[in-house]
Amino acid sequence: MMILPITDAQIDYAKELQERFSKEGLRCAVDYRSEKIGYKIREAELQKIPYMCIVGKKEAEEGSLTLRRHTQGDLGAMSFDAALTAIKAEL
Repeated sequence: MMILPITDAQIDYAKELQERFSKEGLRCAVDYRSEKIGYKIREAELQKIPYMCIVGKKEAEEGSLTLRRHTQGDLGAMSFDAALTAIKAEL
């Protein structure tokens, strides 16, 4: 999984999500680069990363995330627990 913060303001929340997913036994990393989100998504798709976790201002405020699946696209905004359930169901 790759966690993609939209701006530098969401990096702390992205790190928090990374820790939570790691504690659940999932491999994940945060993309810290100051690139546009479309570029980050495209790079993750080209690397065939199974899940992308998009984190913007709205998600950070609500404590949620937007999940994307490789080749399937946007799965929508959801809570951490809902995302974890969806990912573990596939595993």
